Amino acid sequence: MGFRQFGQRETLKAFAEEYFNLIEDCVNKRSWSLTRYIYMFLAPNMCATDDEIARFTALKDKLEAYTEEEKKEGTTRLLNWVKDSI
Repeated sequence: MGFRQFGQRETLKAFAEEYFNLIEDCVNKRSWSLTRYIYMFLAPNMCATDDEIARFTALKDKLEAYTEEEKKEGTTRLLNWVKDSI
């Protein structure tokens, strides 16, 4: 579970921006069986602060704004995971 240790939540803050910059590409290029664990165990959502919720909401809004032509293989999957996280 790596970074999912509650005592490491301060350490996670340093990776939050990178997580949101890379998660969409990761989900679109890798298998469901791998990305579900990456999403669940690396998502910076252990504090439920307004900033964390805002990041997930911004990602949700971005994914929902895609046209059908812009959506990739993992877009709907990631959108559902993000909705569950909020």
